[in-house]
Order: sequence, then C-alpha cells, then structure tokens
Amino acid sequence: MDQTALHRRLMGVFVAELDEHVRSLNDGLLALEKEPGAEEHAEHLKVLFRAAHSLKGSARAVNVAPIETVCHRLEEILGAARDGSITLGPEHFAAIYAAADAIADAGVRLRAQRELNDAPIGAVVARLDAAAQATATANVPAAAPPPVLQTVQEVEPPVHHAPDQPPPIGPSLDGGLVRVPAGKLDDILARGGELLLARYRLDLRVQAVDTLHRFVADWMGEGAAVDAVAGDNLRRLERELKALHALLAQDARQLNAVAGGLDHEVRNVRMLPLSEACVGLDRLARDLALASGKAVDVTVNDGRLELDRAVLEAIKDPLVHLVRNAIDHGLETPEERLAAGKPPRGRLVISAALHSAQVEVVISDDGRGLDLNAIRAKARTKKLPVPEDDADVAQLIFLPGFSTAPLITEISGRGVGLDVVRSKVGRLNGSVDVAFEAGRGTRFTLSLPRTLTKLRALLVRDGECVYALNASSVARVVSVGRADIRTVEGRDVILTGGAPLPVVGLAQTLGLPPRSPSTTGKISAVVLARGESEAAFAVDELIAEQDVFIKNLGVRLGRVGHVTGATIMPNGSVALVLSASGLLEAALGKSGPGTLAASLGEAGPPARKRLLAVDDSVTTRTLMQSVLDAAGYDVTVVVDGADAWATLQERGTEFDLVVSDIEMPRMDGFALTQAIRSSSHIADLPVVLVTARSSDQDKTRGMEVGANAYLVKSTFDQNALLDVIAQLV
Repeated sequence: MDQTALHRRLMGVFVAELDEHVRSLNDGLLALEKEPGAEEHAEHLKVLFRAAHSLKGSARAVNVAPIETVCHRLEEILGAARDGSITLGPEHFAAIYAAADAIADAGVRLRAQRELNDAPIGAVVARLDAAAQATATANVPAAAPPPVLQTVQEVEPPVHHAPDQPPPIGPSLDGGLVRVPAGKLDDILARGGELLLARYRLDLRVQAVDTLHRFVADWMGEGAAVDAVAGDNLRRLERELKALHALLAQDARQLNAVAGGLDHEVRNVRMLPLSEACVGLDRLARDLALASGKAVDVTVNDGRLELDRAVLEAIKDPLVHLVRNAIDHGLETPEERLAAGKPPRGRLVISAALHSAQVEVVISDDGRGLDLNAIRAKARTKKLPVPEDDADVAQLIFLPGFSTAPLITEISGRGVGLDVVRSKVGRLNGSVDVAFEAGRGTRFTLSLPRTLTKLRALLVRDGECVYALNASSVARVVSVGRADIRTVEGRDVILTGGAPLPVVGLAQTLGLPPRSPSTTGKISAVVLARGESEAAFAVDELIAEQDVFIKNLGVRLGRVGHVTGATIMPNGSVALVLSASGLLEAALGKSGPGTLAASLGEAGPPARKRLLAVDDSVTTRTLMQSVLDAAGYDVTVVVDGADAWATLQERGTEFDLVVSDIEMPRMDGFALTQAIRSSSHIADLPVVLVTARSSDQDKTRGMEVGANAYLVKSTFDQNALLDVIAQLV
C-alpha cells in the first residue's frame, strides 16, 4: 500500500475515533455541570482528561496540528482541575464546550477532505488560554488526584517508526472489534436477500416435483392402460421422481438453514442501540435551555434497545426537532415551574419499548402541555377548520408550516413545524402521535419498524400491480358492496358498526386509472389505521401475509408518492412497498365522491353456499372471510376447533363446507375433521385444511382423518382455494 493510500486509510480511522472522543467530552462536561459528589467528580475529570490525551496523540499521528494544539490546551485545564489548582467555573465550561464543538466541526471538514485554515478550531485556542488564566481555588472537591496521567505517560515511551511511516493510531483491534464501512454491510445484506429469494424459488421447485410425482403415482394407481415396457418405465419414473423430491427437499432444508442464519447474523450486525440516535441530544437540550433561560435534565431509558442503523439515522432529525419543541413550547422557566409547584429544572425523557416488529420511541416532558387556545387561534389565522374535540385540535400541530411560536428563532426550529417529524417518520412506514395533560406535560410517540430491510406485509393486487402494506398498520379487512357505500359530507364512506369509515380505491389514491367493474358486486378493502385515524382502500385481490425483503428505490425513484421501496417476489415479479401513513393522509384529505361505487357494477346474486371458516389468527381469519365474501359465499367465522364443533352441533346442516386451520388451541383441525367424519348428521360435510404444516406426514394424516383437500399456507393462492371450494360444493 502506498503512503498516500495508507494516510487516507488512517485518516478515516482517525475521524471515526474523533467522534467518540467528542462524545466523551460532551458527556463528561454535562455530568460535571450537575455537581456530582467528590468521587464522581474525580472520575468524570479522569474520563475527560483521557479523551483529550488520546485524541491529542491520534491527531499528532496523522499530522492534524490544530486538533493536537487544542487537545494540549484541554489537558492543561483538565489537569489543573484534577490536581486541585483550579475549580472549573462557567468560563471553563464554556471554553471546553466550544473546543468540543470546534473539534467536531474539524472532523466534518476532514471527512470532506477540506482544509482547516478557516475553521473555528483556529480561534478556540485563545479562548482556552484565557480560561486557563482564570483560576479559582474555592470549593475544591476533597478527592485525591488519581494517577491517570502518570500511568499513561509511563506506558507511552517514545516509539521509533520506520522512515515515512506514520505511527499507528486509534484503539487497538484486539478484543474482536473491527470497523466495517456501512456500505459493505448493505452489500452483504443485499446478497443475503437474494439468497433468501433463491431459497423460496427452490421451495417452489420442490413442490412442483412433488406435484408431478403425485400425478404419476395417481395415474399408476388408476391402472393406466399401458404395455409392459411403458409400465416399467412409469414405475421407474415414479421412483426417480420420489427420490428427486427427497433430495431437493433435503437441499431446500439445508439452504433454508444457511440462508436464514446468514440473514439473521447480518441483520444483527446492522443493529445499533437507540442511544446512538440520542447522542448529542443532552448537549443540544442544555444549550437551548441556557439560551432561553431554562434548565433541563435529559434521561434516556431503554437506550440499549437495538434498531437497524438506517432507522436510527432516519430518526435523528425528528428527535432533534422534538427536543427543540419541548424546550421552546413545553418547558417553563425555573420561576414559572416553582410557581406551579414543580422543581426548577425541567425533565425530558426519551424511552423505547419493543412491540413485536415495531418499536415505540416516546419523547415526554413535564412542562405545561399543549396550548390548545394558541393552536385554535393559529388555525383560524391560517383559515383552517377548527375541530371541536381537543384530541383533533392537537393533531393540527403536524400540519405543514403550523407553528404557534410568536417569533421564528433557532430554538423554535425556524417555524418549520412538526410536519417534518410526521413526514420523515412516515417515510419509514411509521407514525407519530401526541398526547398531553394540561400543566403536566406532553408525550410524543413514534411507532417505527425495527428494520427497513425486512417487513411483515399484507400483499394485495390492484389492477396489474402487486403492493405490500405494513401488516402492523392493517387494522382489518372488509368486504364492500354497492349497498354498503354512503356519501357523507361529500365523501365515500362505509358503515362498519362504528363511525363512517372513509373508503377509496387504492389505484385512485396512487393516481392510477380507476378499477374495472367487479363481476361479483363485491370487492375487498384493507383498513389502515394510524392512531385514531382509519381509512379503507379497495383492492382487487388479497394475496397473503408474509415477510418481504425491501429494496431501496434509489435516488431517481426515491420520492415516488406513497412508495417507500420494492420487494422481489419468489416468481421474479416486483411488488411496491407502500407507506401506510402517506396513503392515510391522501385518503383523509380527499373530498367528493370517488369512482368506487361505479367500479362495483350491479349487485351480484345472493350467496347460495354457506361456509364455516376456522382459524385462531385474527389476521388469517379476516383475510379468509374477505376472500370468501368477495367470491359470493355466505361465511361464518369461528376462533378455533372447539367453537367450530359447537357451532356444527347446533347448525351443522346449514353449512356446505368447512375451511379450517390445523394448529389451534382446544381442538386442532385434525381432531375437528375426525369429529365431523364420526358425526351421524354431517359426516359428508366437505372439509378443506389450510395450514402452514407442509410435511408429507401431516398431509398423509390430513387425508387419513378425512379432509377433502389440504392446502399449504406458504404457497397459498386464493384462486386455488376458490377452485377447490367450487369443486367440492
């Protein structure tokens, strides 16, 4: 490696290390400002001195003299404070904070390969020198000076390096820690996703060979009229297909284990603690509070909860904006807090909790709460409709450009408003909500996916396209007919037992041509929810709920409306991943009747066949009901085999067919089927088992207990289910 390349590589390590030391400086200063006890005070000074000393040595190694000089001045001040020569006062804190900021700015410039000639770090040396002259010996903490400096000096004797070779810098790589560029991890993850797709395609090939084997076996079992030679060939073909299926199934299992394990490990490497996104927020809060005459303590709870690196990067700006908002609008001055019976220092808490694949990040303060009167007044000024309900009024703060700050300042976020928070969180397939209690505080809740590369999604088809919707945003699916649609306040709505639910066509929302008329008079609609807001989106077909791997659309397509990414299906086709938040905003903002009623055509004939659907999963149950409803069947759903059996004992002769899952509490699908076959009055009732259990043993058992059909969910196709039902009823 030539010297230029080596220096460039070392500089990359240096600027990464620089960020860690700047963080240590800020954390140590913030801790010291809280006036800890003598022992803690000494420990914080030790950490600060170590950060300045280590950074000085690294800066010398890569020949960044301005940073080396500043760190040397920091050593002098911190060493004097540690030895008891001075007590750090406001002038010292201000100078050291300025030095930390200047070092951070220098790091940004070095990353961009810019010179430091006009950088702030050049002016901060004089400020540190002035602070070093301001000595004060009162109230020196009673703690013995720790021998940190002596220890460090003893283990760092002069080292002679080879000519033209810079000395090593940065932390040792002993202990198994290696810095890896994020782009390389992204490349590995992309390859891993392709491997998983190959695994899915192999599953399809295994099933195709199995189907062919069963076809040949069934043909031979039917006594096909063939000569002896052909018969021998068929038997050989049947044996070889059976053997090929076994080998392919074994290969698929091995590939599944390898691909799944690799994907899991790579995703774990990308996971970082929430505290990474909170770095600098306490310093930001301290500076903003100081500028506005307030005082605040910032606490991060559950900061070790891990999220994908891309999610953490994306929420940094929303967190900064919410901290600004809390200090500017929420927290009171010390005098106001004391008058209200509160401690003079405000409290800002950032916490997180994991809910399945979603993470809730909460930013709460103990300030005055939202000023609803100011929000209403601002809405009237902007000629916006003012809701009666307080919760709806609170949602106005997320409108573009909506800010109640009387003066646009740096603290108030330059009047941008909280729409930037909702917009950025929405691009993550997430949502943001607000709650407050007058005089007690405000609470913002960000609901976020834990990763942006993998998503549990409901796949739907509308027109010629397949789309993926975040399953956590799907409240339910419903079947919509012409008679279900009403017009309320110039908007298409449906009645589902509660308040009127806005309903639009998914294609209409995406700006695509309207749907073709339905042939059955009914269509399926997916109800998306964000907080208390809901809207239904009509689609042509509900396909399945499954995990999908998301691909970034790149710069050119990255801002396509309501689209956050794409996923490649096992058959090679592409499905677009849609933003539930964006769809809801578009649907709830529309007015005027749409084209949905016209797309339903004339009402279809009344359902002639009655089906009983059995599944303990609410998502699968509602999906099944919607599919069967849309096909014209009269469907009754129950939650497990025991409920199904009780229903059949009372009303068994009313049903024409049972569709059931297998793995259910109390009574599974096998036992339910066996009970039906043992009954005197419904023994001939057709039963279709739809399950995730795909082994040959389970399929054989399903046939043995008397099921008429056995469909595997991993390859579930609603058209196949409807074809089977049509044959049986």
